[in-house]
Amino acid sequence: MIVEKEKQATGVYRSIYTIVEDIRQHGLVIYGAGFWGKITYRIFSLFELVPLCFCDDAPEKQRKSFQDKEISIPVLSLDQAAHLYPEAVYISAVSGHEKVGFRSIMNHRLKERGLYTESSGFHPFRYIFLLEKGWEALQETQVSAQSEIHIEDIHNMIVLNHMSNSGAVYFDSLLNGHPNILNIPELGARVRLKWLYENRIKYLEGKELVVEIASQMFHYFESQFPEEKYMNGGNSTRIAYHWFKNKDGERETRIYIDTSKFIKSLKNLLLERGKISFAVFIKAIYAAYANAIGKLAASDGKLWIFYDCHKANYDISEMDTLLNQNDFERLEYWFIIREPIQHLFSILRRHILEADAGFLSVWNNPSNYLDWISSDLGLMLEKNKYTENKIIKVVRFEDAKLKTLQTMKAVCEWMQIPFDQCMLNTTINGIEVYFPASASGEKKGTVIASNDTTSVERKDFSSLFSSFDLFRLSLIFHNFKESYGYRNDIPNYTKFSFECLKELFQYPFKFESTLDSIALNLSTKSNKYVASLAPSHDPIIKLFLEYVRTEKHELITDIIWPLEN
Repeated sequence: MIVEKEKQATGVYRSIYTIVEDIRQHGLVIYGAGFWGKITYRIFSLFELVPLCFCDDAPEKQRKSFQDKEISIPVLSLDQAAHLYPEAVYISAVSGHEKVGFRSIMNHRLKERGLYTESSGFHPFRYIFLLEKGWEALQETQVSAQSEIHIEDIHNMIVLNHMSNSGAVYFDSLLNGHPNILNIPELGARVRLKWLYENRIKYLEGKELVVEIASQMFHYFESQFPEEKYMNGGNSTRIAYHWFKNKDGERETRIYIDTSKFIKSLKNLLLERGKISFAVFIKAIYAAYANAIGKLAASDGKLWIFYDCHKANYDISEMDTLLNQNDFERLEYWFIIREPIQHLFSILRRHILEADAGFLSVWNNPSNYLDWISSDLGLMLEKNKYTENKIIKVVRFEDAKLKTLQTMKAVCEWMQIPFDQCMLNTTINGIEVYFPASASGEKKGTVIASNDTTSVERKDFSSLFSSFDLFRLSLIFHNFKESYGYRNDIPNYTKFSFECLKELFQYPFKFESTLDSIALNLSTKSNKYVASLAPSHDPIIKLFLEYVRTEKHELITDIIWPLEN
């Protein structure tokens, strides 16, 4: 039974249950008669709903019928459907993102005809879990097992953030198997918890709440459908698709969790609670995930959520309005950092030298690349009114890589939990994982293990930085390098006049001309003009000059240093 609706942000549907309610009143038209059309049909069949019709833009599909047992449903053109059923709920049955690809095009056509509503925002791929043991798990009655982790067992949380390409996924997977740590790999990169809570979760309760939380976890569920079917705007966000490999470089699909176990645990945790706070929301997700993989509550009772928020230049005040002082006994904010020259080279190489044509579009918007450079300046770790009353710790990527044992022992000492040998290997759900090697040519497709140190020992940056570039970057990053113990033989930028710095940074960097060369090559290969990919140099100059105009940049330097043997 759905409770009375409360006001929500425009354009966001509340839950699949409110869509079902909408369909019962106005009928359903499924826009797209292909694979996702059939999936959408099957999902709403669970609620005993039959669409008025399918519609499709392909003429060869029109004037035919969709057959399912004794049910025959006509396939029309969009305009025919709009004429016959102007009040129906129209759903674009396709994967992809609202702003790009076929979904964007189809939604635009619905909007042109006045057919798009909040219910049209339904994403069928998020609800595939209902067809794969999820629906049955929702109907079952289960008593919570004594050995399961409960919301009340969780007292502490660490929010991890990073400089992009600074080893957050690596560090995350070192902590993953520890008995005292509840961890969901890359959750912050896959699920926008704050947005989800504010726009949907805080309004829900009962099964409606359970289903909508589960709908965001499709990245982690076992599935009979091929990974490629989950492609969203050209990229798959399923966790084994890109990052977590086995030793042979294949997707490590064993890390996916059982949908039924997750749903049953989530029901036990939430069904009787009514509407929930943000803290309960987070605790419930981590507890249900831990229960699904069979993790037992730590004997000493010290359970930590390790939430990899996975944001560069993270706004540390983000959760201030959502968390209360008594939600956690210890709430801490950790950042994993990396020597800034190594970091910037690594991320530029990934987004220039190793990027495909689609990935290169990142350079069309300055905010995409200025975030990387800002983190090398340490802007995310500057002291301000939002950081003064928070516990903030810094871990250096180089320490985690080169002194793994000593660093992880220091981490455990700070958290007041025992060190565990599992922290010397990268694991997900108890399974050792490997990462794609950043390589091309013969080495492309290979993987690296947790003890690989190539990423911290690089000395040759000439493919993207000139000697002049290295001097200028070392100059501007001096404060960061000095604050976090990185060697730097270049003087502090404060030794130079503003006019001198302005002169130094007016010249483009080598990586900018590399981008221009790539654009030229793409134009030649495709036989049509490709606009310059190089970032406008002006935003970079503006960032640097605004930085040097400020007299003092005081950074948070509470570092978790490796313990000596």
